[in-house]
Amino acid sequence: MMSGAAEVVGWTIEEAAALLDPPMTAEEIRALVLVFALHPTGHRRGGRGRPAPTYDQAELLRAHAAAVTIRAGHPLVPAPRIDPIS
Repeated sequence: MMSGAAEVVGWTIEEAAALLDPPMTAEEIRALVLVFALHPTGHRRGGRGRPAPTYDQAELLRAHAAAVTIRAGHPLVPAPRIDPIS
């Protein structure tokens, strides 16, 4: 049973690379983590070696959406409408 706090769903970088659509490489996702200053929310054991950091799924999805928008050549924020001076 969970306490009152909501559980954060986390993905490792490798999981995000396998699940995001349109796809991104693990290196691109590492870059998103750096650019958007995403902090690990936990760690997951995968077998051998160190546990892999996990990142909040919602934060990764937002960072991915921003990167896809920029790649498509669309601004993240609509340009303000400027009325001509009469």
